[in-house]
Amino acid sequence: MRIILRLGPCRLAAVVLTLCSLSWPEAGYSLEVLTIGDSITQGYQRTRSGAVYGITSPVNGAANIGGYQTRLKSKLDVNIESSNLYNWGIGGERSTGGVGRIGSVLNSRPADYILIMYGANDLYAGISSSTTRANLGSMIDQSKARNVIPIISEITPNIAANGVFDGPIAVDYNPKLKSVAAEKDTKIVLMFFEMRADWESLYNSGDGLHLSNTGYEKMSQEWFEVLEQVYLINSNTNFIPFLIPLLLDDSKGS
Repeated sequence: MRIILRLGPCRLAAVVLTLCSLSWPEAGYSLEVLTIGDSITQGYQRTRSGAVYGITSPVNGAANIGGYQTRLKSKLDVNIESSNLYNWGIGGERSTGGVGRIGSVLNSRPADYILIMYGANDLYAGISSSTTRANLGSMIDQSKARNVIPIISEITPNIAANGVFDGPIAVDYNPKLKSVAAEKDTKIVLMFFEMRADWESLYNSGDGLHLSNTGYEKMSQEWFEVLEQVYLINSNTNFIPFLIPLLLDDSKGS
């Protein structure tokens, strides 16, 4: 069955105006994504015996290097558009350090998004979940003030030290991060929820805290799915719902 749409002059003019109002990406445009956080963002990996591999020291904003960054770039390049991801992860950093550092990261280059992941080291240091929440809120605010869209993440599972940290992450810290994301109208990636069941068998590098290569692949997929949602919401691809009524409801324009 074929559907033939006959547009009257008024309806056709509305469609043309809608299309002309779109801001199409320039040729050669790339999606610019900053990433900030601790050793997990940096790409640090450690086995059960303590052998380290991956990105063992900070790379200070280098492009397209890291545990999840290269994998996420591949997904963005194939499914959305060409992209660059900049790695500002620093092993051992707490959310207080992120608050103090995010301004310089945001000023380092023009960017569309910033992926923020903190909290694991706060727990180690005895920083309260309320303070972590406030610090993430500050980083969200600083990002938005510079017109960079923030996306935050839950803290990943942690079965080190016989799992004493896993419970507080699940019942205290991550709920606080979810609440600040909701308050600030910011997307959060549910990393703990998505990774916990297979953390020990697949996603952990061996030390209970850091990620295996499989874990980083999973992390990149979780970042991608949320980033794609945000991209579609904030891009011109959402013009179709506005065009459909113009195309179908032609009775008044004919």
